[in-house]
Amino acid sequence: MNNHVAVVEGSVEYALDDQLEANLEIVAPTPIRVTFMEESEDGGLKPRTALIRTYVAMYDFHGMLRSRQKVLKEVRRKKLEILRSPDNDGTDEVKEMLTEEAKEIEQDIMTEWLEHQVLSVWQRTEKDMVYDRFVRGLQFEQIEGLFNRFFGGLIKSKRAKDKLRQRD
Repeated sequence: MNNHVAVVEGSVEYALDDQLEANLEIVAPTPIRVTFMEESEDGGLKPRTALIRTYVAMYDFHGMLRSRQKVLKEVRRKKLEILRSPDNDGTDEVKEMLTEEAKEIEQDIMTEWLEHQVLSVWQRTEKDMVYDRFVRGLQFEQIEGLFNRFFGGLIKSKRAKDKLRQRD
C-alpha cells in the first residue's frame, strides 16, 4: 500500500491509494446460497436453500488456526500410537496394514475438524444448526467448498504475509 503525504495548511494528511478502498470491499463479502437437505415430515429429505453469510472475523480465523494445530498434533500422536502398536511385528504386510489404518484415522479426524469449522461459520447465520443435522444436510464436497469459501482467502493472505516476513 502506498501512502502519499500532502502538506495542507501546515498539517500532514495521508491519502491512501485506491487499493485500500478496493480491499475494504472484501471485508463484507456477500452471502451465498447453499442447497441444504432437510428431513421432511414423512421421513424423507427435501431441499431448502440456505442464505449463509460468509464473513469470518479475524478472531474466528485465528481460532481455526489454533484448533488446526491442536488437531494436527492429535493426528500425529494417534498415527505414532498405531505404528508403534505391539501388533507391528515389523513385516511389510503388517506395516502396510497399520499405515492404512493410520491414514483412515487421520482422514476421519481431519474431516470432522473441517465440518466443525464450517459449522461454526454457518451458525453465525443459523444459530439453531447442530452438528448432526449439519452433516446430514450437506455433502462433503459442499462442506469442503464452504471451508475454502470461508477461510481460503484468509489462509492465502496469511501465507503471503508470512512469506514476506521470512524475506525480511
